Amino acid sequence: MQCAGSEERIPKSVADLMIRSAREIGVDVGTLLRRARLTDLLEGDASYDTRSVPKVRFLPVYRECSRAIGFHVAAQEGRKPYTDEDFFLLCACIIHCETLQDVINTQIKFVDALDGRAGRARLQMNEDEAIFVADSNFNATAHALLCELIGLATFSRLFGWLIDSPLSGLRLTLKYKRPETHEALGAIVDCPIAFEAAENAIRFDRSMLDKPVVRSYRDLHKMLEREPLEFMPLSDRSPLSTKLELKIRRLLRDGDGVPTLKEAADLMGLSHRTFCRHLAQENCSFHAIVQKCRMERALQLLQEDHLTVEEIATTLGFQESRSFSRFMKVELGCNPSEYRQSIRVASQS
Repeated sequence: MQCAGSEERIPKSVADLMIRSAREIGVDVGTLLRRARLTDLLEGDASYDTRSVPKVRFLPVYRECSRAIGFHVAAQEGRKPYTDEDFFLLCACIIHCETLQDVINTQIKFVDALDGRAGRARLQMNEDEAIFVADSNFNATAHALLCELIGLATFSRLFGWLIDSPLSGLRLTLKYKRPETHEALGAIVDCPIAFEAAENAIRFDRSMLDKPVVRSYRDLHKMLEREPLEFMPLSDRSPLSTKLELKIRRLLRDGDGVPTLKEAADLMGLSHRTFCRHLAQENCSFHAIVQKCRMERALQLLQEDHLTVEEIATTLGFQESRSFSRFMKVELGCNPSEYRQSIRVASQS
């Protein structure tokens, strides 16, 4: 059990901002707070740290408040709201992209397909910076500002999650005037915000666009079951097995093959003994992680007709195609050619 002193917390200024904004549009915040056992805390009980609130208890309140604010702003504009289902569908579309630039281009097409319900999006670039413009074109109200900011925060964190790396040079720009609540808004995104800008946008180093997407569809399902993306930490507290899995996926995508056990330990900055001990504590083995990553990449590459089975075997670190065939037979019950044929049959049916 986690001790109270190490409990993750959210700045109380963020909690106050969300609660006040939700109350202004008629949300029964009292009921939400009672369910989360936060009434005493948010009323300033001296037994609590009044500068912050427990994250795990506040997140259900945050979700309900942010959803209600988004629906309210859309209604004020006479639009259908952008829903959780829309976001889940977008994630399902972008999880198979190769690079961050592919992700953003796919997201732009997705937004266009919503016919204005999510505003308009485009990608601009200058010499050093990528600029993802995501403008809902709402009227300039305090609730619209909060809605836009949460959207930008969510997508900036989603981009970083997909490539397993925070966006370097990240900053947000907003068309709105700087509000009195700017410090609380800054605590949501944890990056610089420029107000009274020409557009609502996520700006970051252009070099990040070439970063490969290393997350899988399975990772996506786990992520969507967790906390809002704008409050999700990236990487640092992930288990060693998860970090290693992401590293090996990236190596395979870049065509660099599979690392040896020693190379893997070096990649993670650990001695051989410490590396193996941590994996054992997580009930994982290096071999099992390698085989899992190989299988994921094999199934992706076998869908590309221009690659031969021999080329795929080499890419995955097999000395010869027969070893690759045996691997597929054991893990999947069919050899590479049979799997490829099953894809063709399925696509024709």
